[in-house]
Amino acid sequence: MSDMWKHYCLVEDEEIDVGEGEECNWCGLDAEAMSIDGFKDAIIGYGEQYSKKTLLVYSYSKICEILRERDGMSWEEADEFAQFNIANVWVGERTPMILYNEFWEGWNGNASHN
Repeated sequence: MSDMWKHYCLVEDEEIDVGEGEECNWCGLDAEAMSIDGFKDAIIGYGEQYSKKTLLVYSYSKICEILRERDGMSWEEADEFAQFNIANVWVGERTPMILYNEFWEGWNGNASHN
């Protein structure tokens, strides 16, 4: 019997067991996908690039919100901490993506669809 690893799957909205060396059948993440400890609530989805493995995608504004609520930081402190300690950290090819979705929402609202 192979070893299992615990994985919180956003697609299934529950923690599931996945076989070692395998990927989740629902979302495509494998055991090598990196996560940001303490920021599960900031995960907004999954991202992929051609020929690359699936990555977790985090909301930058939700990361800052967590820092403000959980750690009592001001907006400026949370922004500085998140930029220096989370967004600008490289831990290898499986480093999670950070989406600055506040910019997306503004752009999307002003976009014209032909």
